[in-house]
Amino acid sequence: MKMFDKIRLFAARALFAFVVAMSLGFGLLIAGMAAILGVLMITAFRIAMIGAGRKAHDAPADAEPNSRSEVGPAAQPA
Repeated sequence: MKMFDKIRLFAARALFAFVVAMSLGFGLLIAGMAAILGVLMITAFRIAMIGAGRKAHDAPADAEPNSRSEVGPAAQPA
């Protein structure tokens, strides 16, 4: 019986170490995936901000016409 107890104790310790290693591995995997998703979200946000800045810089199609296009009385031929 003494040998069986030693084997059972060894199996219990090995199983405990395996569970600890697996939980740490899964924790690191989840943290790594969260970090990658965070970087992708920041990248997407920066791309969206670049696009918003470019859109604000360009004149929209429905903007009011410039006042320079109006012909004043001084520009009439004599």
